[in-house]
Amino acid sequence: MKPVVVVGYRGRMVKVIVEVLQAQKLPYFFWSETAPADEKVENFLACSGVIDFSSPERSKKGLLLAMAAKVPYVCGTTGWTAPDTIENIFAAASKKIPVVYDSNFSLGIEMLSRSVEAWGSLAGHKVILTDVHHRHKKDSPSGTAKKIEARLRQLTPQLDLEFRDYRIGENAGEHSVMVDLGEEVLEISHRVFDRKVFAKGALKALKWSLAKPPGLYRMKDILT
Repeated sequence: MKPVVVVGYRGRMVKVIVEVLQAQKLPYFFWSETAPADEKVENFLACSGVIDFSSPERSKKGLLLAMAAKVPYVCGTTGWTAPDTIENIFAAASKKIPVVYDSNFSLGIEMLSRSVEAWGSLAGHKVILTDVHHRHKKDSPSGTAKKIEARLRQLTPQLDLEFRDYRIGENAGEHSVMVDLGEEVLEISHRVFDRKVFAKGALKALKWSLAKPPGLYRMKDILT
């Protein structure tokens, strides 16, 4: 496998991604102005693909370089100001390269999302979606919470939903969905203990995308 491009250099997710790549003995370079000269790339031509958990502005630029090099792009960047911006940007890039975009690359969150879809319509019931992350996280509600909400609204467009967001400590991620059924309450939750689950999921997505044609994919496509 050719080197993987890791977007960024000092971020917390960058460090975790590097740990996972090193554990699997996979080569990598950084795309970052702050990386040492011998560890960074200016273009992606000699690389197998890109893993990006950075910022919306940096992701936009990274996508252009991936399109120029015709390599897959795996992106978990959140904090986009408008959902339609995400779709437009990635839809355009996916006409030329495989793009895997998701707000959460963990197996557990995808299983949770599929579980709530199996509940059927929740019309007439109060739903509470709890979203807990570390105090440094800028976006609230998180991309993961919005992902779960979107899956719920596919079955219940007029969903009576309340977000409860908390930014405390160094919590890696905790989400729960609670449904008030009147005389009973249904709840399902997911808790992350190590950010490596996101890095491993992103690397799995990148390996999967190497054999795929141009298109816009999600974690649900990879785990089918």
